[in-house]
Amino acid sequence: MKKIFLGLIFVFSFSLIAFAQNKFEGYNIILDVPETQKASTCALRYAPPTAIVTISDLNPATPMNVTACTGSGTSVTRSGANYTMRANASDFKWCFQGEDKKYKISFNGDQYTGAVIYEWPATPDSLIEQCLSGDQVAWEAIVRQNWRKVFNVAYKFVGKHDEAEDLTQDIFLKIFKSLNTFDRRANFQTWLISVSRNLCIDHYRSIRKERQ
Repeated sequence: MKKIFLGLIFVFSFSLIAFAQNKFEGYNIILDVPETQKASTCALRYAPPTAIVTISDLNPATPMNVTACTGSGTSVTRSGANYTMRANASDFKWCFQGEDKKYKISFNGDQYTGAVIYEWPATPDSLIEQCLSGDQVAWEAIVRQNWRKVFNVAYKFVGKHDEAEDLTQDIFLKIFKSLNTFDRRANFQTWLISVSRNLCIDHYRSIRKERQ
């Protein structure tokens, strides 16, 4: 099995960009969101439109400089070591910027759920922008957030765990090299899965050709 640390791609290609601003978005109107939040989504679970959301730091090595996105109508206020946030009063959307790739988002739920806590990642567009600027941590965040999705695609083609892991790493290496071709108007997840399937098909054809 290959043992490749994907983040090392950057060591020879870029210098890190410190303190870049990443974007975090969501809505206070919700229907159903998994309790273990792993990717950006459009909603908070059981949060009323007037909910006060607390933003907490997960990486003490970087300053916690959180600000509301320009023109978002979001209210962000410093509260001790954390920040509190209210969504836009008209569309219930919230948006803030920070230097980390992920923050802890918490708020009081209803009488059935109690307090709700997520580790909320930056939006894909924000991570892509930082990745293309040479931010190794942004690339590692993209890999972590999407590894399982790409692995599942690879596993359907090869049917073996070890081979699927090797193929997944190859796919991410190729995705990294082609990241600058991604059309920002498109959905990143859709593009990622489409590229993964195409690369799996190429892999399958290559293996079949070798066996003939």
